[in-house]
Amino acid sequence: MKSCSCHSKKPFAQCCEPFLLGEKIVQSPLELMQSRFSAYVSQDEGYLLRTWDPSTRPQAIDMSQTPKWLGLRIIKTSARGNRGVVEFEATYLHGNAIGTMHETSSFTKKQGLWFYVDGVLHKPQPSRTGRNNPCPCGSGRKFKKCCM
Repeated sequence: MKSCSCHSKKPFAQCCEPFLLGEKIVQSPLELMQSRFSAYVSQDEGYLLRTWDPSTRPQAIDMSQTPKWLGLRIIKTSARGNRGVVEFEATYLHGNAIGTMHETSSFTKKQGLWFYVDGVLHKPQPSRTGRNNPCPCGSGRKFKKCCM
């Protein structure tokens, strides 16, 4: 079975796929963050737009400009009432460069559904990794045998 790209250690079919297919509703900002990351990995523009708050949602997302997402690490999460916050780091490959996007995302709950509102980016951390270094996606394999 294919592991979920959100790094939950669960199979995709039992983790984020039901959210992306509309078979299950997210219950927390953390679940929404993880499922949106999986949607970026699979380039599911429809899910990303459906789960974006209408007040800040763009008309479209240019998926051709999206890097190859490698891994997600949740730093902290909180939810109180209809508001939630998730701080995370997402590792990506863009050309030959590995980078990390560090963001604190805001979420809101309306009529029982969670939506992404916006995010504040922290200082960018581009880096390069060697072919024989551990893969930044967290698989435990060498970069050359994994995401390279």
